[in-house]
Amino acid sequence: MIATYELHRGFTLVCRLDAPRTAVFRAWTDPAHLDWFYNDAAPMPAEPIDVDLRVGGAWRQQMVVDEFTKYVTGGIYREISPVDRLVFSWGAVGGWPEITMSQLGDVPLVTVILGDADETDAADVGQSAGDRGESGADSAVDTAPDNAPDNAVASEADRAVASAADSGVALGADRRTDAATDMVFSFALPDHLTAQQARAWAESGVEENWGLTLDRLVAAVSGERQGDARDPRGR
Repeated sequence: MIATYELHRGFTLVCRLDAPRTAVFRAWTDPAHLDWFYNDAAPMPAEPIDVDLRVGGAWRQQMVVDEFTKYVTGGIYREISPVDRLVFSWGAVGGWPEITMSQLGDVPLVTVILGDADETDAADVGQSAGDRGESGADSAVDTAPDNAPDNAVASEADRAVASAADSGVALGADRRTDAATDMVFSFALPDHLTAQQARAWAESGVEENWGLTLDRLVAAVSGERQGDARDPRGR
């Protein structure tokens, strides 16, 4: 079964980064710059970050909760468009969320859209998806059917591009790469998940946790642009 995202169950986060798109894209895809993903309050993992930057390739990164709990997360790349767009199935084989390569459509799909900030309206971009009336993880869960239709629909990546365009985020390789960056981050659950499964994701705190993670990205790349010294954790 091919996963579809017609129900738009998920959330969208929009933020501005004081760094060019080249730096933000590198922060998402270069192992030497992915340390922002670590939780500052958790121990530093010993395992190196591994990135196979190609469609179908894996990003794997060990996360440490405490001395007794650790797991691998990351993603399987679905689309790569430097320095505009990155789409990946979120999770890892043998990690969390658990990914089975033959069933990538069972895990959330993440789409990251990058645009030049100086071509957008700061007030509009500063609004969250909920403020703009877009569907969030909580909004669609109660009304979604237990089983989604199998018909082919536009990809979630394309929907995210349209959302970015509506927000005024500039797309395209011909855009400037030396400006500040507006980032549209979209998290989507596959339609075939049951309403109960979708509700469990909504109640898990995933939107808040991704928001905190992206805050670390904002701080990391903005520090790079300002020439701040970074410690090994990317702070």
